[in-house]
Amino acid sequence: MHSGKRITTKDLFESDYFDGLVLYLVDITTYEKAEEFIKSILTPKEAYFIGQRTTILALLEEGHTYREIAKLLKVSLSTIARASRQLLDERYQI
Repeated sequence: MHSGKRITTKDLFESDYFDGLVLYLVDITTYEKAEEFIKSILTPKEAYFIGQRTTILALLEEGHTYREIAKLLKVSLSTIARASRQLLDERYQI
C-alpha cells in the first residue's frame, strides 16, 4: 500500500493494518491491558498528544468553549480547532 506517497485517511481506513489495530483495540478488556498496549506501541510523546486530543474532544462534547479549553489545558486555539474538526466528522465520534 505505501509506496512513498502520503497516506490519506481513505488509505488508512481501507488498510489491513488499520483493521488489525481496530480488532486488537476491541479485544482490550481492562485498564491494565490498555495501559500496557499504549506503552508498548506509542512513544511517550505520541501517548501524550493522543491523550491531549481525546481530552479536548471530551471537553468539546461537554460543551466547553475553545477559550475555556485553551486556558484549562494550556493549548492553542488551533490545536482545539483541529480536534473539533475531527469531532464534527462522524468517523471520529467517541
